[in-house]
Amino acid sequence: MAGTSSLALHDFTGQVLAANSSLGRLCSSAVQRRMLRQEQLPEMFIDPLSPLPLADAAAPSPSVRYVYLILASRPYAHETINRNVHALQRPGVLEPGARGTNESNLFLLHLDAKMKNESAAALRSAVSSRPDVYFLRRRRHVMWAGWSMMLPLLDVMSSLLQRRLRFEYLIVLGDADLTMRVHSEIQAFFGRFPGRSIMSIVPRKRDPRRYTTHA
Repeated sequence: MAGTSSLALHDFTGQVLAANSSLGRLCSSAVQRRMLRQEQLPEMFIDPLSPLPLADAAAPSPSVRYVYLILASRPYAHETINRNVHALQRPGVLEPGARGTNESNLFLLHLDAKMKNESAAALRSAVSSRPDVYFLRRRRHVMWAGWSMMLPLLDVMSSLLQRRLRFEYLIVLGDADLTMRVHSEIQAFFGRFPGRSIMSIVPRKRDPRRYTTHA
């Protein structure tokens, strides 16, 4: 196994970390631990992500603005997801004359393996005709707040890399989420943080039950 001495580690501003600094040592240690457990990672399912009518029509290569991964398991998923894909898509990009732009958004839907057949059928009926919606072929059994929630995300990240699809952000939602914003507002927000990853973290003192219930 190659050591970490040959790796150039950078902080969030792009500055090279000094190997003998406290942060540099911590990062090197984390990389070493990650490399040691390489063979313990779960198998990823590479979805072909095809067809993607809007993305593949973009020139010069398949591309979209944002990719939304939406995890679906609840019986009302067809209602919330149908509303969200309408609200979060850029207006006008579904019109026939708008094909060929990279301004559309892509919605990747993961149907939980434990989702009831009638609920899955209702969701497919509600949104499957949209060219900006794609149902992932591998269905995993996901438990909320557990490690299994990461598996569909890792599947999608691996699939997007394999597909060589160009996009700006990968955004993860659930069928219990209901957007309060539209595409233009979300685009304006991300425009303030170019190249940054954004995560929502709730401190323990603000929601102690979250930490005791889902630890």
